[in-house]
Amino acid sequence: MSLLAALILTQLPQVQCVTTNGKTACPQTPWGRCVATSGRLFCGDPSYETMQVLQDPPPVECVTTSGTGACGYGCKTTSGKAACAQTPWGDCVTTSGRIYCADPAPWAIRTWASRTREPMPRVSCVTTSGLGACGYDCKTTSGKAACSAAPWGRCVASNGNLTCSP
Repeated sequence: MSLLAALILTQLPQVQCVTTNGKTACPQTPWGRCVATSGRLFCGDPSYETMQVLQDPPPVECVTTSGTGACGYGCKTTSGKAACAQTPWGDCVTTSGRIYCADPAPWAIRTWASRTREPMPRVSCVTTSGLGACGYDCKTTSGKAACSAAPWGRCVASNGNLTCSP
């Protein structure tokens, strides 16, 4: 192995496996994580789109509650449920015992990365009347919530309806 390859490999984070009840689980990438709870294993890794755009993505986080778990980004737990977004630009919100998570659409991530050197903005989340939505330019009206799938998209509230593009 060349000195450069050895140097690169030593600088990567190491994969950390988790074992419970005689079962072992490992993430697929050095940025992935696994967690054990109530004898169950949960693992997550950065999405394909994340790995294509970021050379050194942020590590995945894991959360557990009431014997269940999830791994990803912007993780939330509520009412015995756990959920996470799949990209570092995604996020989750809880309302009325439910979890809403969203990520930028894969085509939006690729388009953003090809057009600008600016970091991809993280989605935002809104809630209303027990409903939630995550994305960009989020709006709520008349008990409805909606967001655009892309940072350049827009949502309009008119006459109690929401219209978002793209």
